Formats: sequence, structure tokens, C-alpha cells
Amino acid sequence: MFSFSHNRKLAGKSPYNSSSKSGKGVVQRAVGFEVEVKNWRTWKPSLPHFYGECLLRHNDFYRDPHSAKDLLLEADDFNLTADRPTTESVPEFVTEPFPETPDGHKRLKKAFAKIQELVRLLHSQAQANPQMLVPGIKIENFGDLRSPSTIFDAVKTPDFHPQANAGVRLENIPELLRRSGTRPAVGPSAKRLTRIQSVNTIPARAEMDSMKSAPARANMALEKFGEDYPGLPENWIPSSALRGLVAYIINYLECPVINYLSYPKSYFPVMARTDFAGMYALLSASERSFFSASSGLHFLEIFKRVEFGVDSGGPLDFSLPVFAKGIRRGQQKAKVRDLDCLDRATWIREITQGVDLLTRRHYPGPEEQKEQLDTIGSWDNSMDQIGFDKSPAPILELRRLQFSEDIEELPRIAEDVFLMIWQLNRRNNLDL
Repeated sequence: MFSFSHNRKLAGKSPYNSSSKSGKGVVQRAVGFEVEVKNWRTWKPSLPHFYGECLLRHNDFYRDPHSAKDLLLEADDFNLTADRPTTESVPEFVTEPFPETPDGHKRLKKAFAKIQELVRLLHSQAQANPQMLVPGIKIENFGDLRSPSTIFDAVKTPDFHPQANAGVRLENIPELLRRSGTRPAVGPSAKRLTRIQSVNTIPARAEMDSMKSAPARANMALEKFGEDYPGLPENWIPSSALRGLVAYIINYLECPVINYLSYPKSYFPVMARTDFAGMYALLSASERSFFSASSGLHFLEIFKRVEFGVDSGGPLDFSLPVFAKGIRRGQQKAKVRDLDCLDRATWIREITQGVDLLTRRHYPGPEEQKEQLDTIGSWDNSMDQIGFDKSPAPILELRRLQFSEDIEELPRIAEDVFLMIWQLNRRNNLDL
């Protein structure tokens, strides 16, 4: 798999070959879901002392995706897992990615019907024995619970927090932002379409406005840039991929100003799993050559022409940290921690040099600050493959879909998201 490094020689080269169908660098080819069941809990009743000490002191190690999860139950097309806890953790359903095909659509509906059935079974058994479901208990049609964790569930109704990972063409990110920033029309589907919803009193309206308006503001900034910036090639026209990348970065710059959440990845309703250096590599060779040659100064100039509606309503100060307000750990009155080792200008410029500094792997701060970044851009330059030509598309995580307490609603939420992504990726590609 191609991997970016701080080697600036890579900046002007794209690791992707449009004629290649080998799947190199691909981690999924479709839409996958994670559904946390917020008022279920898992607990390790007998944690060995040594294991607990290692987990507390070196929690970093156990976040490795291959060692951080307990598998509670395995089924066709999905698993029920939980983070390895020192005390408690929230379990979640993790599905296989469903291909954007009629067969993938059929598999998705079948998988969520089984998730529905499993939730009912686990919930009814927990209601009968409200203390716990112990490992080894037989679940009808699913087999045994196989983790050393126990599951607590003594609540009246489960509470579902779905998320989706999906590859979206760079040029279609503006449309995804517009749809995510617009409330659906009143009607039967209004409660289940993907949209931003207020979390912990965070101002959902400001988030939605940022997402909805970012594409238009990106186009305006690129138009100004084309009119007044010296040294541009004659008759320069920004590509649709560049428009998509600029719009996405605008929203990323604004989210930490609008929000004031407890850990960084919660700032971003649509969070990048493929890092921004990987997205930048999808631009045309001529665009990469122009922006990379100036060590990113040309690229930064685009954003200095953006009309930002945050940061007291004035021009965005690019010398400030990306997380200028710091982060809050825990409740609203908890101590604010600085995450101040990366300013906005440096982040934008280094993207053109093949490095996304807003990732745990490359963040310039000390280890305790790096840990806060968690899964932001954690899939480096890995891509989904879209369309008949298997063209690469960055993978995004729709973190804040419509929450639900209704198990009947969950399959419809998943299907709506799946069909929306499928429709977006079909744009300008009738061969799909």
C-alpha cells in the first residue's frame, strides 16, 4: 500500500493509476455502518491486575484496530463488538461494507433485519435478567456470546447512534455537505434522512449553515483567486475535484470554531478517514504541480479569499491553532486542554507536501496531544473504488446521523444513507 511520508518529492506525484484495477490501497468498496447502542454496557468483572495497568498506562497500544475490540458475537455481514474496557464500554454493531449494487442493497436490508432480531433477543433476555448477560449464553439463531465481557441492559428502550463509512467522489463532497446541511422536507421520511442533529446543546444550526454554504463559498474564493492571483496558467479553471477539496477544508476549519466538544473527532459531523494529503493526491497533475511548487503558499491564498462566518465574523486568523478554543474533556465545566501545536496555515500548506498534520501519525505536538486526535484521518491515503473504472474516492465517516430509540427505524436510516451515497456516486457515471 502506498504511504505518504514527509518526503516532499512525493508531493507532485499521485499514487493512483486510473487504469489499475488491482485494488491497491483500498480498504473497502462500499458503505459500512457502525451502530452504538448507547444505553447498553459491557463490563469486565475480573480484569487481571497486569492487564489493567498496561491498559491504563499504554492505552495507545490497545487502540490498534486489530487488538482494541472484544468480539461479543459474530454473524453474517456484521459483528457485535465492544472496546476493551478497564471498567465499562459501549457495545456496537459493525457491518461489512455493502457494495453499491442491487445485491449490496439486498444484503444491507437482510443484515439490518438480523440486527433488529438480535437486539430484540438480547433486550428481552436482559429484561428477564436485568443484571447481565454472561459470556456463553445461547442466543437463538446466532450462537453464543463469546467475549469475556458481560453485557448490561436493564433499560426500557435501546438508544441507537448510527455512523456510516463511505467512499464519496471528491467532486461530489459539496453535494454531500449541502444535503447534510439541509433539513429534509416535512413528510414520512423527515425523521430518518441523514442530517446534522444537535448533540449536548451544540449549535446544530451553525453546523448546518457551515456545511450548506461551504461549496458556494469555495467557488467564490476560487473565482477571486483566478482573477487576482499572479502566476496562474492562462485560462486557468479549477477542477471539480479542487472545488470539492476546498469546500471540505472550509468546513473542517470552521467546525472547531463552531463547536466546543470533549474530543477532536466529535467536532466533525462528516469526518475524513482518508487523510487530506490522500485527497490532495487525487487532484490533476497540473494542479498539484502548481500548488506544491510554492510549498503550499498558493494553496493557502485560496483560503484567504474565503468568506468565513465564524471567529467573531471577521477574517479567519490562519496563525491560530486549528483547535483555537482548545478541547474540553468530559462535562461542560471540565478543564480545557490546549491542542495548540498546529496552526491553520501550516496544516493547509503541508497538505500540498503530501502530509496531513491533522492526524495522530503526523501531528507535531507531544504524545499526550496526539492521543486526542484518535481516528481523524487514520486510514492515511486508503481509498474506496467507485464506478466501472474503479476510480479512487476518499472514505468519509458520517458521524452524526439521525439518532433513534426505535429499532424499527434503524434499518430505514441505514437504507436511506446507503441509497443517498449510491446516488451521489452515480452522478456523471451512468455505467454504474
